[in-house]
Amino acid sequence: MANAEPVRFDLATGRVETDAGERLVLVPLPSFDELVEWAGPDVASRFARGIGASIGRRIASRLGHAAGVRGASLEGFVTEMALQMALSGWGSPSIERWGKALVVSVEHAPTRDRGVVVAFVEGALGAATGTEVHGAALSADGSVRVLLTNATRAAEARGWTSDGVSAAEVIARLHGAPTGVTA
Repeated sequence: MANAEPVRFDLATGRVETDAGERLVLVPLPSFDELVEWAGPDVASRFARGIGASIGRRIASRLGHAAGVRGASLEGFVTEMALQMALSGWGSPSIERWGKALVVSVEHAPTRDRGVVVAFVEGALGAATGTEVHGAALSADGSVRVLLTNATRAAEARGWTSDGVSAAEVIARLHGAPTGVTA
C-alpha cells in the first residue's frame, strides 16, 4: 500500500483530503437523501458513480493502479475496498461468487435507493480496474447485492428483477440453467 493515511483531516484549515491530495466533503445523510430524492434517479446515479470512481481511483492508487488491482488477491482487493468505503461512509462490501457470477454485497449503504448503490459500485470497480463495469441490483434485504456483468446481461438482469425474479433465478438464467431453480 502506498500510504498508511488514506484520508487526512486538517483541522487547522478545515480540509479533508485523500493521500493523493483529492479534497473530500463530508455530507450529513439527510442532505444526501434529499439530494438523491430531489435530483431524480439519473442525476443521483451519475453523482454516486462519480463518488464510486473517486474511491476506485484511490483503491487503484494504493494497489498499484489497474494492473495491481487485477493482480491483487480477492481478499486484498476487498480489504482495500472496505477501507475506502468505510472512510467515505458508503457501507461495508463483501464479494460473493455465484458460479461464474461475481456479486458485490454492500451492507449499511448510505441510501436505500438500489440504483444509486449499483451506480456507486459500477463507478468504484470501473475506476479501480480500468474497465467498463455494469451492474444490476439483486436484493433489498438490508444489503444491496450488485451483480457485475456486461451491459447486455445487466439490462436483462434488471428486467428480470423488476418482474420479481429472485436473485438465485436471475443467476441461473444468466448461467443458462433451466428456469425454476431455487436457492
